[in-house]
Amino acid sequence: MLLLDGAGDRIRRWGDATVVEAGSDGSRLLLRAGIVVLALSFLIPAALPSTFHKLKDSGIGYHPPEPLKLQDPLEVMRKLLLRPDDIPMYSHGTDSAWPDEEYLRSATLDQFAGDEWKASNRAVEKFQQALPPPIGITNIPIAQVQSTLRAESDIQSDYLTMPQPATGVDVKGTWRVDPKTGDVISFDGRRQIANKSWTVTGIDRDPDPAHLSGYAPTNDPALARYLALPKLPPLILAQAKKITAGATSAVEAGRKLQDWFRNPANATYDVTPGGSGTTAIMAFLQSKHGYAEQYAATMAVMARALGIPARLGVGFTAGHLDAMDPSGRTVSAHNAHAWPELFLPETGWTRFEPSPNGAFSGPKPLHWLLPPAKPQGGAKQKKQHEQNPVPPPPSPAQSAGAPDPCAINPGACTHKLIPPPPGPPVGTILLIALLLALLAAPRATRTLITRRRWAVLAWRAPTKTRTHAEAIAVARIAWTELRDVAVDLGHVWPATRTPRQAADILRREAALSPAAVAELELLVETVERVRFARPTDHGLDHRRMRTAVLNVGPELAAAAGRGNRLRALALPRSLRYTVRAGVVRVQHALRPQRLRPRRRVRPART
Repeated sequence: MLLLDGAGDRIRRWGDATVVEAGSDGSRLLLRAGIVVLALSFLIPAALPSTFHKLKDSGIGYHPPEPLKLQDPLEVMRKLLLRPDDIPMYSHGTDSAWPDEEYLRSATLDQFAGDEWKASNRAVEKFQQALPPPIGITNIPIAQVQSTLRAESDIQSDYLTMPQPATGVDVKGTWRVDPKTGDVISFDGRRQIANKSWTVTGIDRDPDPAHLSGYAPTNDPALARYLALPKLPPLILAQAKKITAGATSAVEAGRKLQDWFRNPANATYDVTPGGSGTTAIMAFLQSKHGYAEQYAATMAVMARALGIPARLGVGFTAGHLDAMDPSGRTVSAHNAHAWPELFLPETGWTRFEPSPNGAFSGPKPLHWLLPPAKPQGGAKQKKQHEQNPVPPPPSPAQSAGAPDPCAINPGACTHKLIPPPPGPPVGTILLIALLLALLAAPRATRTLITRRRWAVLAWRAPTKTRTHAEAIAVARIAWTELRDVAVDLGHVWPATRTPRQAADILRREAALSPAAVAELELLVETVERVRFARPTDHGLDHRRMRTAVLNVGPELAAAAGRGNRLRALALPRSLRYTVRAGVVRVQHALRPQRLRPRRRVRPART
């Protein structure tokens, strides 16, 4: 409709008879079609809410149970651990006898194809407060426990975090559950968990590891997928067999793996590496540097290679005691964690803790999986003079401060004097100086360009501009200098936008203060006036324009980041404009000048 109205206005103004006028039959047809489309676009959404409840497993509002678009739990964990601020995320209260061991699992990763650990395809069902019963728990002492959790108001998560093993959850709202893993998944988006409380009913286990023997049956269809592995490098299986040599049961093999990883001599906790695939595992075993992701992924892969069903749990450790409420705990962002879960006879899916005590999340193994305390022996200490031999005392002449005999009579010296080391050759000094000059050349060139611009203005207009041409020069140089400063610092400079649009983009990206916005507004108004307004002879102080650029520059630098600031010092990006302009000048100078023949003017037809 707007296009038709604009076309009619142009036709009435210019009288172009070849264009369909606004009042023709074609325009009436287009208007009818536009009115029908607009009416339907309002009526259909208005009618949907009243009929939506009648739709069942079909229509616009239907969400199939799979595939689900969920965040990668390991990526979420990495971001939480690397946050500079350790924000609180959950409040946690429990009546467990071991509250500091009660980890909060969010997601289960049960598939390893070599690239990374991830969750297999989920076929979810509507959650009815009851969770799938834990499998494999038989003939061990257990106790029912209850835990209460509350999420902070700004938390976003695809999963409902809870301790394991859990048998039921009392939570408001509509949720979904994965019957294979017991993971409870949001139905209304990641904000559904925010500011919400829920109660979890679960089980505490306290078995005697000495009574746990054997391995889980590998022919069980429910456990077969927890043993699937791609082709692995031989080092992984060889290392796993070496660590678990002599183990006669799954729990003994798991404890040996756990103790080996927690030994500081075998691995160092470091949040720098990333990844959970075969490449990351090999790098972890060779460099001995990694954090919870590599510790858990490597131990789970080794357990599968040894015939023990294994998977990964991702969530949070138990947190720390709340200062305001001694009976509660606070779980923060730096408590994000990942751990392996091994399937053991009589205890089912059991959490192991390969990460060392020095990890950010404060990991703690289960009390019945800790190594037995070793008696502290009293080995005899060596004698002090055997450990640290004392150098012989100086000679009487030296202790009395007597002069060196070589200084009195050099010919009487029995040893050769060592000459001083030669200085660096002149060629090396010149090469270093040349390299330093090359490194400093971009910054020096950029500085000379800036000084030359303002020096030309000061020479042409010592105080204020007197003509419109001088005002154009001042505005152009000030705007060009602002562009170069922004480009040097890595900010976006939309060359195809108007000055005001470019300034708005720069203001939003750098989050400028009101004072800097006022200086930027002065530059924009000046450029708009000299570009678009009627030429007038008015005064324009180039010193005020330079001050405006200098006032905006520091805030652009502060918003750019340390890396961009260092690059602006070492290799300014705006030099490409200077290089490009120089290339154009050279090409124009080398291009031969051709004389164009005068065009003959044809006489007008009568």
